[in-house]
Amino acid sequence: MKILLINPRSEDDYFRNAIEQVTLISKMMKKGSHAAFSPLALTTIAALTPAEHEVDIHDEFMSGPAEEVATEKDYDIIGITSLVNQVNRTLELARHFSTTSSNCCLVAGGAGTMKMSEDDLGVFNVVFYGEAEDSWPQFLQELATGHAKPVYQQDVRPDMTKSPIPRWEPIAENIPRYGAVTVQTTRGCPFDCDFCDVIHIYGRTQRSKEISQVVEEVRVVQQLGGKLVMLADDNFGSKRAYAKTLLRELIAFNHTLEVPLGYITQSDITISEDEELLELMADCNFIQVLIGIESVDQNSLENINKKQNLRTDMLAAVKKIQSYCVPVLGSIIFGMDSDDQEIFQKTITFVEEASIMDHNCHPLMAPEGTRLWHRMKAEGRLVNLDKKSQDRMDILTNIIPKNLTRSQLMEGLADYSDVVYDPDHFARRVIGFIHNVKRKPNVGKIKVSSFWRFRKMMTRTFFYYTTGVPKGHRKAFFSIMKEAMRHAPFLIPKLMFIYTSFLINEKRAEVASRLAREYIEQSPS
Repeated sequence: MKILLINPRSEDDYFRNAIEQVTLISKMMKKGSHAAFSPLALTTIAALTPAEHEVDIHDEFMSGPAEEVATEKDYDIIGITSLVNQVNRTLELARHFSTTSSNCCLVAGGAGTMKMSEDDLGVFNVVFYGEAEDSWPQFLQELATGHAKPVYQQDVRPDMTKSPIPRWEPIAENIPRYGAVTVQTTRGCPFDCDFCDVIHIYGRTQRSKEISQVVEEVRVVQQLGGKLVMLADDNFGSKRAYAKTLLRELIAFNHTLEVPLGYITQSDITISEDEELLELMADCNFIQVLIGIESVDQNSLENINKKQNLRTDMLAAVKKIQSYCVPVLGSIIFGMDSDDQEIFQKTITFVEEASIMDHNCHPLMAPEGTRLWHRMKAEGRLVNLDKKSQDRMDILTNIIPKNLTRSQLMEGLADYSDVVYDPDHFARRVIGFIHNVKRKPNVGKIKVSSFWRFRKMMTRTFFYYTTGVPKGHRKAFFSIMKEAMRHAPFLIPKLMFIYTSFLINEKRAEVASRLAREYIEQSPS
């Protein structure tokens, strides 16, 4: 059978604006990146497909609209993956293919399917829920015999040691153009935060791949031209012994390369308690780790059952992590029950004192099925968002706040973004980070054969910040570089990445602020 797998673009201005900034920066620096992350779900599905089938992958973030591509071959299956912010585009594609490719089996999967109505789901021949290591091969066998079911739900969580290495060949030529290539080592999270749906999707018991499996996946990615690896775990490092063993292997692999790979991931604040883990992450060349700060208010953390953040001094914990030269990308939520109008200034103060260079902030959302969702429903505080808003879940909220009006929440978010995305404010945080670093990572050195290529890339980066950014950012960038040269020159490549990431998030924040203020105008109460 001929199979086409599609990663749809997001109709969300918030997300698309960030992708456009990735493209702009990449063109200026001549890197050629057009998308933030490679589509791990689709390459895993491709790997689960027996060799006798022909598989193509189309990533709309990288290659544009998929409508015309589907007419190039007489596909037997068209499969579309969907995150929550891709639902509208997924349905647009599905309705198109249902008329133009009516003889094919139209399939959907991913978290976005949980947000679709029964009528929406009716456009698909088959819908997948949950992980697909067992259900996808079963579907292919049953489709071949004419007995495919309309719904495949994998209730038993698969053994990750049996998950194949993702099949990158269909998009191999694009691997160097992704901002980061995704590799997954574990699924699941041991914590039980009220607002998080990860435990409902992947469970609280972490499942992991074999260490050798992960190292081989990374090796394949590197051979295909990947430079930055996103360890796409729900909570990297919570299985301490596993993470440390893996990091030692990845460090050893990095030392064999002409240019060491960089890594990013997400974890939790408790990694600050393990100095050995932090040292290994630094030596493995971790460029950034996303950590759920969520709130600087203790009552708010209690309300959402964020127990891991309550057992430590978060300011000291962030400083500890960053002292090992592992930058923290904070995740912050506004609109919790204890939040009032003072929460925004308190958070600004915390972010600056902790020298958190970059972070994501958004209003509290209650994903359907979570404890928070059930509590809000019982209290009559859920808001039904229209279909268009499904692609804006990082900006809008389906909750009526307790101590803020929805307009106050939106206004506070917009004003907060104006402060933290000011170039001078950012520069102060970065300089604070520079002075907080206590240890130089032991990362494999760039080999002589690649030195000039690396130097050329650095020159292009400096040229971009000289000519391609507004004056305020130009001033901030060179003040940061000057401070790094004086105190820690080894930080310069990492700080360039952080600044570029900050510019991307700034574009997202601009859209978020605009939409928040539009909401205030439309709903003054």
